[in-house]
Amino acid sequence: MGWTLSDGSAVNATGTHETEGGSLEPIPANTQCLCFIDEAKWDEIPGEAEYVKIRWRVLKPEKYQNRVVFQKLWVYDSNPNAKDAEKAAAQRDRAITQLANIDKNAGGGLQQSASALTPTDLTDELLAKHLLNKQMLVTFQVWEIQKDDGTTATGNWVSKIEPKGSAAVAATPKPKPKPKAKPVADMDDEIPF
Repeated sequence: MGWTLSDGSAVNATGTHETEGGSLEPIPANTQCLCFIDEAKWDEIPGEAEYVKIRWRVLKPEKYQNRVVFQKLWVYDSNPNAKDAEKAAAQRDRAITQLANIDKNAGGGLQQSASALTPTDLTDELLAKHLLNKQMLVTFQVWEIQKDDGTTATGNWVSKIEPKGSAAVAATPKPKPKPKAKPVADMDDEIPF
């Protein structure tokens, strides 16, 4: 007995399957989107380094709605891909600053928690409790790398995070009021000729 499809026909398993579709083009550089965090937790490159993994989900603009962008915040270990120790330290400082600003936009609960005295004291539970489903504005940029097979891979990275109400993408633009008509001067009935 085999598996069946929704129309009742049997699955024809040949050992090979390719899903139709394709990869999405990245969100264009300098695009600001209203997003929320739907995942925040620790992750790792096994045997090398741990980082906070943030998954941003786009709400607006509608064109990119439900797209996701992943962000790695190296708040504990240094990024193993950093070119040197000085650049790794600078990247860690930026990551801690960015996480602090994400937390501030989400209500500041991480920094107020007695169990999260430093970014390295954070647990998955604290990250989820204080960051999930909080909306903020995110500006995306595009990264590009050359793969070993000679093709180019692209994606998005987070360049800026702001409070939800700080830009037009979060609000519907209001139409400009129409100028009032100037009153017509009252003219006498006399014709001056």
